[in-house]
Amino acid sequence: MLAAAYGIVEWAIAAMEAALQDGLADRSRATVTSMSGLGAEVFAVLAFAGYALGSVWAAPWLLFTLAAVPYLLLAVAVRRGPRGPSPDPE
Repeated sequence: MLAAAYGIVEWAIAAMEAALQDGLADRSRATVTSMSGLGAEVFAVLAFAGYALGSVWAAPWLLFTLAAVPYLLLAVAVRRGPRGPSPDPE
């Protein structure tokens, strides 16, 4: 079950990166995707640090449950789609 969840998360990451690159102009694509990767790495280090600190006070199941909440909120936000006026079809 853990392997399936990991596979789903990796698929979601790849899909979001592809959507990000699809929405960028050629000139800014490398810079934006590099900054996106940096942000992902910083978030990963913070998540590991949070887990390490939290393991002093809480059980692993609780920490994993709390770590899943941001993913759930992100999934809801992505599912809703962009806000604001629709892009011009021209």
